[in-house]
Amino acid sequence: MTTRNILTFLTRIGHGANDIYWFVLPAVLPIILAEYGFSYTAAGAFITSFLLAVALISFVSGNLADRFSRGPLISSSFFLASGALIVSGLLSGFWPFMAMLIVAAVGVGIFHPVAYAVIDIASKKGRGRMFARYEASGSVGIMILFVVHGLLIDDIGWKGMVIIASLPGLCVGWLFFAKRQIVSAEKQPGGAGAQTERPNLPRWAVPVFFAFIILRTLSSASVLNFIPVYLMSGVGFRGNLGSYAAGIIFVGAIVVNSFIGEVVDRKGPIPVMVISSLLMGALLIVTPVLSNTWLIFPLLLLLGSTVSAAIPAQNILLSSMSDPMRRGAAFGALMGIMTVANSTGPLILGIIADLLGLGAALALASIPALAGLVLIIVVGRVMPKLPARSIELEKNP
Repeated sequence: MTTRNILTFLTRIGHGANDIYWFVLPAVLPIILAEYGFSYTAAGAFITSFLLAVALISFVSGNLADRFSRGPLISSSFFLASGALIVSGLLSGFWPFMAMLIVAAVGVGIFHPVAYAVIDIASKKGRGRMFARYEASGSVGIMILFVVHGLLIDDIGWKGMVIIASLPGLCVGWLFFAKRQIVSAEKQPGGAGAQTERPNLPRWAVPVFFAFIILRTLSSASVLNFIPVYLMSGVGFRGNLGSYAAGIIFVGAIVVNSFIGEVVDRKGPIPVMVISSLLMGALLIVTPVLSNTWLIFPLLLLLGSTVSAAIPAQNILLSSMSDPMRRGAAFGALMGIMTVANSTGPLILGIIADLLGLGAALALASIPALAGLVLIIVVGRVMPKLPARSIELEKNP
């Protein structure tokens, strides 16, 4: 295998294993609420605590990726996260579990900024496809989590499920450790045609881009973190059906990432981000209205597609706006900002759900995504025309 193929393989399976960590708590949260009698506000607070810890580490790990060897950094993150989850599943009671989940967040937060920097450097052409397939691998991991959850949760309980979810990370951590020299070698922006300087942009362009990311993430967080609770508590799905239905969201993400990278490479990131945000906002309004009909299943598929479609586009846009020698820090800032917004969203949604109901809360979650459309359109007006640099590289390898 070539170095590029090894890096592609490692980052994809690493993303699948890492995203399982992110959704362990949302997967078991309906059972925790039933067992301990917590409110929706408390549920949002639990998710917020975990994601804030991930966000803090993401800000730091991006800078570490530019300074230190990336292979050992990634492998240690998996060992720490999986080890903490195993311990959390063995302890009795909810609060010791929650404390160890925060420890696991330290490991969880390291992976994404470092992996994004590795992909950006290793991809000399077809960056849209590379990022999209990377995103699809994360959705595969989450979908497998929900399928296994549906199959085993009645037999092993929610803490047993947490332990099961930690096991892929141990294997992936070992693989990154075994290939640490290859991962660590990719430190410089590579290849002919690689972008060597930032476009000449107004100073406000990057902050406005990040403001769009915050607003969009506030909306998408409601989909990803509260849909399992909504399907079971709001719609009335029970047991296995709720787990399988939640998994449909990530089937949608896998489907859209099978082709959206090609669209980004050819049309550029801005149109994809505008259209996906518009559709996501509209679907959040419609889904609670139609949730008691058979249409809930295609709606979940479409929601997963619109949530995931913008991620490869936003990664390429940020890469084009940032210093090539500081890509790790740029992606660390992106992940940190997204995760802070992701952590705030569930808490706000939980409070609204306690006041107005889950359906109304989901519909109101459309507002940030729709408001953010203005910001990304403004950014698009000042960006140079760059369907991702991959098209030029394919013509002139």
